[in-house]
Amino acid sequence: MLKHILISFLAFFSLHAIAQSTLTITHAEIPQPTLLDHGEPGRSIGDVRIWNFDAKANNGDTVNTNWIMTTTGLNQSKGIEQRMVSAAFYFNGSTSDQILIQGVVEYKISKAALEASAFTRRAIVGGTGKYLNAQGWMETKHLANGSWQHVLYLK
Repeated sequence: MLKHILISFLAFFSLHAIAQSTLTITHAEIPQPTLLDHGEPGRSIGDVRIWNFDAKANNGDTVNTNWIMTTTGLNQSKGIEQRMVSAAFYFNGSTSDQILIQGVVEYKISKAALEASAFTRRAIVGGTGKYLNAQGWMETKHLANGSWQHVLYLK
Protein backbone atom coordinates (compact mmCIF):
# COMPACT_ATOMS: atom_id res chain seq x y z
CA MET A 1 0.00 0.00 0.00
CA LEU A 2 2.78 2.43 0.92
CA LYS A 3 4.51 1.62 -2.37
CA HIS A 4 1.36 2.62 -4.34
CA ILE A 5 1.02 5.88 -2.40
CA LEU A 6 4.70 6.72 -3.02
CA ILE A 7 4.40 5.97 -6.75
CA SER A 8 1.27 8.11 -7.02
CA PHE A 9 2.96 10.93 -5.11
CA LEU A 10 6.05 10.83 -7.34
CA ALA A 11 3.98 10.64 -10.54
CA PHE A 12 1.90 13.64 -9.46
CA PHE A 13 4.93 15.81 -8.69
CA SER A 14 6.83 14.59 -11.77
CA LEU A 15 4.01 15.83 -14.00
CA HIS A 16 3.99 19.21 -12.29
CA ALA A 17 7.78 19.52 -12.65
CA ILE A 18 7.43 19.15 -16.44
CA ALA A 19 5.38 22.34 -16.76
CA GLN A 20 7.35 25.52 -17.45
CA SER A 21 4.54 27.75 -16.20
CA THR A 22 0.99 27.60 -14.93
CA LEU A 23 -2.02 29.78 -15.54
CA THR A 24 -5.12 29.45 -13.35
CA ILE A 25 -8.50 30.42 -14.75
CA THR A 26 -11.53 30.67 -12.49
CA HIS A 27 -15.18 31.44 -13.02
CA ALA A 28 -18.51 31.31 -11.27
CA GLU A 29 -21.09 28.61 -11.78
CA ILE A 30 -21.65 27.98 -15.48
CA PRO A 31 -24.86 28.93 -17.29
CA GLN A 32 -27.12 26.34 -18.87
CA PRO A 33 -25.65 25.17 -22.18
CA THR A 34 -27.25 25.45 -25.57
CA LEU A 35 -28.22 21.82 -26.18
CA LEU A 36 -28.48 20.38 -29.69
CA ASP A 37 -30.34 17.07 -29.44
CA HIS A 38 -28.87 15.09 -32.34
CA GLY A 39 -29.32 11.36 -32.91
CA GLU A 40 -32.10 9.65 -30.96
CA PRO A 41 -34.46 11.94 -29.03
CA GLY A 42 -33.23 12.53 -25.45
CA ARG A 43 -29.74 11.65 -24.24
CA SER A 44 -27.89 9.97 -27.08
CA ILE A 45 -24.64 9.85 -29.01
CA GLY A 46 -24.29 13.02 -31.08
CA ASP A 47 -25.83 15.44 -28.56
CA VAL A 48 -23.90 18.70 -28.43
CA ARG A 49 -23.63 21.20 -25.54
CA ILE A 50 -22.26 24.69 -26.21
CA TRP A 51 -21.17 27.36 -23.71
CA ASN A 52 -19.66 30.84 -23.93
CA PHE A 53 -18.96 32.82 -20.76
CA ASP A 54 -16.36 35.02 -19.10
CA ALA A 55 -13.71 34.04 -16.57
CA LYS A 56 -10.63 35.54 -14.90
CA ALA A 57 -6.97 34.47 -14.96
CA ASN A 58 -4.71 34.67 -11.92
CA ASN A 59 -2.43 37.08 -13.85
CA GLY A 60 -5.31 39.59 -14.06
CA ASP A 61 -6.33 38.83 -17.66
CA THR A 62 -10.00 38.62 -18.54
CA VAL A 63 -10.80 35.36 -20.30
CA ASN A 64 -13.63 34.45 -22.65
CA THR A 65 -14.28 30.71 -22.63
CA ASN A 66 -15.91 28.74 -25.42
CA TRP A 67 -16.82 25.07 -24.90
CA ILE A 68 -18.28 22.42 -27.19
CA MET A 69 -19.04 18.97 -25.74
CA THR A 70 -20.25 16.19 -28.03
CA THR A 71 -21.58 12.93 -26.57
CA THR A 72 -19.53 10.14 -28.14
CA GLY A 73 -20.37 7.17 -25.92
CA LEU A 74 -23.04 5.98 -23.48
CA ASN A 75 -23.03 3.41 -20.71
CA GLN A 76 -26.66 3.41 -19.59
CA SER A 77 -26.12 0.75 -16.92
CA LYS A 78 -23.52 2.95 -15.15
CA GLY A 79 -25.33 6.22 -15.91
CA ILE A 80 -22.21 7.57 -17.65
CA GLU A 81 -21.65 9.23 -20.99
CA GLN A 82 -18.37 10.09 -22.66
CA ARG A 83 -18.09 13.55 -24.16
CA MET A 84 -15.42 14.85 -26.51
CA VAL A 85 -14.56 18.32 -25.26
CA SER A 86 -13.14 21.14 -27.33
CA ALA A 87 -12.51 24.48 -25.63
CA ALA A 88 -10.89 27.77 -26.54
CA PHE A 89 -9.86 30.45 -24.08
CA TYR A 90 -9.08 33.91 -25.42
CA PHE A 91 -7.67 36.76 -23.43
CA ASN A 92 -8.44 40.45 -22.81
CA GLY A 93 -11.14 40.67 -25.47
CA SER A 94 -8.87 39.71 -28.38
CA THR A 95 -9.08 36.41 -30.23
CA SER A 96 -5.40 36.89 -31.18
CA ASP A 97 -4.18 35.20 -27.98
CA GLN A 98 -5.86 31.81 -27.53
CA ILE A 99 -5.25 28.50 -25.78
CA LEU A 100 -6.98 25.42 -27.22
CA ILE A 101 -8.04 22.40 -25.13
CA GLN A 102 -9.30 18.92 -26.09
CA GLY A 103 -10.08 15.63 -24.42
CA VAL A 104 -12.67 13.02 -23.54
CA VAL A 105 -14.30 13.08 -20.12
CA GLU A 106 -16.93 10.87 -18.50
CA TYR A 107 -20.00 12.63 -17.11
CA LYS A 108 -23.09 11.47 -15.29
CA ILE A 109 -25.84 11.20 -17.88
CA SER A 110 -28.09 13.40 -15.74
CA LYS A 111 -25.59 16.31 -15.55
CA ALA A 112 -24.65 19.00 -18.08
CA ALA A 113 -21.20 19.37 -16.49
CA LEU A 114 -18.94 17.78 -13.88
CA GLU A 115 -20.39 17.27 -10.44
CA ALA A 116 -19.21 19.43 -7.55
CA SER A 117 -15.78 18.37 -6.26
CA ALA A 118 -15.06 16.45 -9.51
CA PHE A 119 -11.65 16.68 -11.19
CA THR A 120 -10.46 15.95 -14.72
CA ARG A 121 -7.51 16.46 -17.08
CA ARG A 122 -7.52 17.50 -20.73
CA ALA A 123 -4.75 18.23 -23.24
CA ILE A 124 -3.62 21.68 -24.30
CA VAL A 125 -3.37 21.15 -28.05
CA GLY A 126 -2.21 24.54 -29.28
CA GLY A 127 -2.52 28.25 -29.16
CA THR A 128 -2.12 31.52 -31.01
CA GLY A 129 -0.46 34.88 -30.39
CA LYS A 130 1.52 34.90 -27.14
CA TYR A 131 0.37 31.28 -26.64
CA LEU A 132 1.55 30.16 -30.11
CA ASN A 133 2.02 26.36 -30.20
CA ALA A 134 1.04 25.97 -26.53
CA GLN A 135 1.35 22.44 -25.16
CA GLY A 136 0.66 20.79 -21.84
CA TRP A 137 -2.46 19.87 -19.94
CA MET A 138 -5.32 21.44 -18.02
CA GLU A 139 -6.70 20.20 -14.72
CA THR A 140 -10.30 21.22 -14.07
CA LYS A 141 -11.97 21.19 -10.68
CA HIS A 142 -15.63 21.88 -10.02
CA LEU A 143 -15.41 23.37 -6.56
CA ALA A 144 -17.92 22.63 -3.81
CA ASN A 145 -19.24 26.23 -3.88
CA GLY A 146 -20.25 25.83 -7.56
CA SER A 147 -17.35 27.80 -9.02
CA TRP A 148 -14.70 26.32 -11.32
CA GLN A 149 -10.91 26.28 -11.46
CA HIS A 150 -8.85 25.38 -14.53
CA VAL A 151 -5.11 25.12 -13.96
CA LEU A 152 -3.19 25.15 -17.24
CA TYR A 153 0.26 23.55 -17.10
CA LEU A 154 2.12 25.03 -20.06
CA LYS A 155 5.30 23.47 -21.48
